[in-house]
Amino acid sequence: MSLVNIKGVEINFPYKPYDCQVKYMEKVIQCLQEGKNGILESPTGTGKTLCLLCATLAWRDTYLAHLQLNLKVQERKASGQFCDDLQENLGQAAVGWTSEENDAPEYDVPKIIYTSRTHSQLTQAVNELKNTIYKPKVCVLGSREQLCIHPQVLEQETHTAKMHLCRTKVETKKCHFYNNLEQEDTGNKELSSEILDIEDLVGFGKRQSCCPYYLSRNQKKVAEIVFMPYNYLIDAKSRSANSIDISKSVILFDEAHNIERICEEAMSFDLTSFDIASCIEDLDKCLDTLSNMEEDGTLSLVDDGGNSGDGLDKKEIAYMKGLLLLLEEEIHNIISSSSQGITKPGSYIFELLRKVKITHETEKQILDQIEKVCTFLVANQTSGLKQKQFLLSKFADALKIVFQNSAPTESDNEDISRYYKVHIQEQDNDNSKKKQLDVWSTSKAASSKKGYSLGYWCFSPGETMKQLMKSNVRSMILTSGTLSPLQSFKAELQIDIPVELQNPHVIKKHQMFVGVLKTGPDAVVLNSSFKNRNSEKYLASLGNAIGE
Repeated sequence: MSLVNIKGVEINFPYKPYDCQVKYMEKVIQCLQEGKNGILESPTGTGKTLCLLCATLAWRDTYLAHLQLNLKVQERKASGQFCDDLQENLGQAAVGWTSEENDAPEYDVPKIIYTSRTHSQLTQAVNELKNTIYKPKVCVLGSREQLCIHPQVLEQETHTAKMHLCRTKVETKKCHFYNNLEQEDTGNKELSSEILDIEDLVGFGKRQSCCPYYLSRNQKKVAEIVFMPYNYLIDAKSRSANSIDISKSVILFDEAHNIERICEEAMSFDLTSFDIASCIEDLDKCLDTLSNMEEDGTLSLVDDGGNSGDGLDKKEIAYMKGLLLLLEEEIHNIISSSSQGITKPGSYIFELLRKVKITHETEKQILDQIEKVCTFLVANQTSGLKQKQFLLSKFADALKIVFQNSAPTESDNEDISRYYKVHIQEQDNDNSKKKQLDVWSTSKAASSKKGYSLGYWCFSPGETMKQLMKSNVRSMILTSGTLSPLQSFKAELQIDIPVELQNPHVIKKHQMFVGVLKTGPDAVVLNSSFKNRNSEKYLASLGNAIGE
């Protein structure tokens, strides 16, 4: 273990760091102390993740020690020259603050949010953390597909169906895995002493017969560092669904070279004729089920899923179905007048939706109704409904993107017109999808040979990043092996990023050999094609070539 002092912060590193690793950690500490954003590029193999975790956690420990000492001083439990010097040093190391300055730091310890592109990369990061001296309280967020262990929920074929069935069982106390979480001392010792990744959480949940999905949510409340895929953070819908509070937090984007695309996708959507027709069909199914329950006298009874139809109004469901039919009609009118389709500024989406009475004023009511319908359909599903996609949730997600600003300013509207496009075009119906629709459906898509697509596309990743920064984030660090050119990368993100680094590789020129080898020492052809890469002869020959 090597102790490295950087700007007053003592960092415990697993081994003596290379010069490029010290430079990297210096920039990380600068961002954290000054509360600024940074772009740090360092080649693959230079230990970015390890440096990022060690530097950030060491700074957090220093920040915490600084706050604890200040509290003791205020309570008059600590005084003297040694205390004054320590307070000065810790303040400088934590926030670049000294006791002579008037503005004292805020008395909240920032939560660290570590994000990467995939769960496998998150697992690698957690394993890196396990090899350090730091043992913070950790939470790893994942989806129900990865964490749920309830057999009935796992049987559902779509994420939406899993989500609504899970919620229904939890709310009605019919999931014994969730119920066990409410019991005290469910493996608390193991949870507090171990750093668990997703596989560890699932294994723990199966051993203790408790829900790993909600266990991770419980851990999030007290976690000092939270690991998650960066679409959980970038996508406002996911952020809200997972109750992720980023205020005053430190956000680390590792492997951030794909972040522009993820930002744009989080603010965009495509709805096809099949999607809207499926929404209409789901509403028809809901109306039919409610009517049957009324006839049977079971409407007021709680069903096996714990959900009755009392919270649903047939008139409101029929009204919402009418809105979708009207939207379908409006889009058909547009494509019938232009065979090439149309492309409009982003603000046109409000004009289109206003024609079908979907506005800022009605959006919340529609979303609440969709939530009720989806929950009802899952709780009362039949074998015929198990194959449904429940695309009402997709339509709801689209509305959330469009109406993300509850009270848009003139500047917001200008940005929407500038950075978003609405594209509507005719397209051939997908016969495989069309066959899934009811032939008696009131939607035109069930009988029409041609379909359509409605696209609302964001062409500026900065729109997402600006939304994140509005949440009062303390510091944001984006890092990867390939971010160059940095200036164009910064320009696309449209936020202030004053701290930069472009690191060289740890491997020097004299340590490199560049050449072409056709065969190994044993005359085996070194063919690295996919079909040959698991060949024992090839692997042995390649290893011998490297060794010799």
